[in-house]
Amino acid sequence: MTKGLKLEKKKNKILTISEQLQKNYNLKNISVLKGPCLAKELARKNQTSVIIANKNINIAKSIGRKISTKYYLTEYSKDVVGVEVCSAIKNIYSMIIGAGQSLNSSSNLFQKAVLEMRYLNKYFKGKDETILGLAGVGDLYVSAAGGRNSKMGSFLGKGFTFKTAKKRFMLKETVEGEELAREIAPFILKKIDRKKIPLMINLLKTIKENKKLKIKV
Repeated sequence: MTKGLKLEKKKNKILTISEQLQKNYNLKNISVLKGPCLAKELARKNQTSVIIANKNINIAKSIGRKISTKYYLTEYSKDVVGVEVCSAIKNIYSMIIGAGQSLNSSSNLFQKAVLEMRYLNKYFKGKDETILGLAGVGDLYVSAAGGRNSKMGSFLGKGFTFKTAKKRFMLKETVEGEELAREIAPFILKKIDRKKIPLMINLLKTIKENKKLKIKV
């Protein structure tokens, strides 16, 4: 139920959490649970939908039957990699969308972010339909609308560098997108076609080099 991507430096390869568990502990039949789920809303028992992924869909459904309630709803997928990739990189893209500063520009960035997420998900062997599901646009929407990554993005959009914004406005808050950006930047900047993911490239450089964010909508 954690999320993130890890750069395996020796092989210069990006691993998901489930792939790391398989590699390090020889675990099998790993299930992942992702989706647009704000803790404060779940605590109030607001209706929340998440997705459980396992290569064996029956295992995913078995877990769903155990944890589902009237307000906590579960969907299912076999696309473990795609669900993990989408739920991780959406943290970076929600920062970019937050930088938009207006509904018009942010909606444009949202549309471009979905296209880039689709490309990256396909690159890492995820299924295309996952992008349009809860781990893709669903989770991206929630994060862009009210998450810490989007909050940081708004400061970047106002012209602050990441370090300045973190120190002045979010000193004690974790910005998951920043941690992920630093982890995967060496791989993305070297291995991925930059023309396919200009938003991602700009944000990685902004954080890595502590420069002001420059995005053309």
